[in-house]
Amino acid sequence: MKILLTSGGTKIPIDAVRDITNMSNGTFGSRIAHVALESEHKVFFVHAERSCTPFSHTFDFTDNFFKNLTGFLRMSIFGLKHYRRYRSTKFRNFSDYETKLCDAIEQFKPDAVILAAAVSDYGVKNYINGKMRTSENQTIELYPLEKIISKIKKLAPYTILIGFKLLIDDEQAAIEAASAIWASTIDASY
Repeated sequence: MKILLTSGGTKIPIDAVRDITNMSNGTFGSRIAHVALESEHKVFFVHAERSCTPFSHTFDFTDNFFKNLTGFLRMSIFGLKHYRRYRSTKFRNFSDYETKLCDAIEQFKPDAVILAAAVSDYGVKNYINGKMRTSENQTIELYPLEKIISKIKKLAPYTILIGFKLLIDDEQAAIEAASAIWASTIDASY
C-alpha cells in the first residue's frame, strides 16, 4: 500500500522574522510512518522543518549513553532496511504545507492519506512585510483558514482518508467535529 502521511506543525508568519506556531514536533506522525514502513508499505512523508521523522533519533550523550547508543544503532538498522520505500518533503508554513501536500498526492497517488500534522486554524490578516517594530504595541488580526482535509477527497476521491483533530476535554465537541468533517468529505467526493 502507498501511504502519504503528514506530520509536525505549521507556522503562520506575522512578519518576516516571527511566526505563530503550535507545540507539535512530529512525534505522532513519525511513529505512524515508522510502523507503516515496518509493515512493508511505501511512505511519502510530508513533514515540518526540524520535526521528527521515522528515521530520526535524538539523544544526549550525557544521559544514559549506552541506552542511547543502542537506540542509534537500532535506528541505523531500521534506516538501511526501509529507506528505499520512503520519500519525504518538508514544509515551513500553512501555504507551503498545502502546496506540498497537494503536489505529493498528485505525484505519489496514495492508497491512503493520514493527516497527522497539526495544521493552523487561523491566518494573519495584517502580515507585515519586513520586521514589526518592537517598541510599539501590536494587534494581530486573525481569520479562519480553509480546512485542507476537504480538498483531499477532490484530489484523490478513492483514497482512504484519515484525519485527526485535537480537542481538549470536550467529547461532544469531538463527535460534532468528526461528523462535520465526515459530511464535508462525502460532499466533496461527489
